[in-house]
Amino acid sequence: MASAGVVGELRTRARKRHLSREVAFGLVLLLVGCAGVAVGVAIDRLVLYRYYGADVITDGTGSGTARRLARELDLSSAQQVKIDSIIARQMTAYDSLRNEYQPRVRALMLGTRAAIDSILTPPQRERLRAMSRSRDQT
Repeated sequence: MASAGVVGELRTRARKRHLSREVAFGLVLLLVGCAGVAVGVAIDRLVLYRYYGADVITDGTGSGTARRLARELDLSSAQQVKIDSIIARQMTAYDSLRNEYQPRVRALMLGTRAAIDSILTPPQRERLRAMSRSRDQT
C-alpha cells in the first residue's frame, strides 16, 4: 500500500500535467484565433483589391471608392459631392464603432493573457513572451 506522501506526490504531478494541458490548449486556441483573424484579413484585402482595385486598399478615407465610382459610373459633379458626403459619414460611423469596441476586445485579450500567465511558471511565461515577440516580428 502506498504511503500518503507518495499519493500526494502523484496527485501533485497529475495536477501539473492537467494544468499544462489546459495551458497548451489555451495557447493553441489563442494561436488558432490569431491565425484565423490574419487569414481573414488577408482574404478580405485580396477580395477587395480584386474587386475595387488598389484605391480601396491604400486609402482609408473612402475617397478611393468615391473616385472609382465617379470614374466607372460617369457621375456628375453633383452626384460626386453627394457620394463623397455619404462615404464620409459612413467612414465616421465605422471609426466610431471601431473605437467603441476596440477597448473591449483589447481588455478581453489582456484578460486571457493574464489568466494564462497566472498558470504558467516564470520560465514558461518567458517562453510565451518570446513566442509573442517572434510572431510580432513576422
